[in-house]
Amino acid sequence: MTQKKEVYIRQYFIKREERNRGYGLKGIALLKQERFTEVKSMIIDVLESNPRGKQFWEKAGFRPYYTNMKCSQNECK
Repeated sequence: MTQKKEVYIRQYFIKREERNRGYGLKGIALLKQERFTEVKSMIIDVLESNPRGKQFWEKAGFRPYYTNMKCSQNECK
């Protein structure tokens, strides 16, 4: 019995002029079908300053599961 694993997608990029044509979602489906057949879940990071990116990943079926917060040296108290 093969143990299922998680995959962390560090970068996923569609050229700006090729966006909104379905390539992004098709690419995720292809990864699941061809490369990640034994993967139980995929993990990605999306910046809070990227609402369109968040919208894309939600459309692809991803859901938030934790919040990662940052404080730069001059902002921390």
